Amino acid sequence: MTALNHSDVCQIPTTLIHNLRTHSAALSYDLMVSWDRENSLAYEWLAKLNTGPARQRVIRLIDFLTNKSESTPEFALPSRNDMSSLLGLTRETVSRVVSDLKREGVITFYGDNTYERHISK
Repeated sequence: MTALNHSDVCQIPTTLIHNLRTHSAALSYDLMVSWDRENSLAYEWLAKLNTGPARQRVIRLIDFLTNKSESTPEFALPSRNDMSSLLGLTRETVSRVVSDLKREGVITFYGDNTYERHISK
């Protein structure tokens, strides 16, 4: 697995999880519910990013990249190769769609891989 943006990773030893289940069932349950919710969200986004027309997939990726920071419409796009792998599209198709979005004013490129979206959610 490769992270496309800055990521924090936390490794929890399985022995700690087993001890938690024994000594704090409520906290253990809350953790499992949280992990299940995040896992379901990941699968939901993968399905969204791998279905539909190319333009819709790229726009969904932009929505995903800007979803974490509702206050700013700025985002960084992954490389065209990473986008094509993530979206299940050819590099050429991704490049064409991004160019179309820039030309139509849907996104604005500011340099240093920084874009601004003008897509209403």
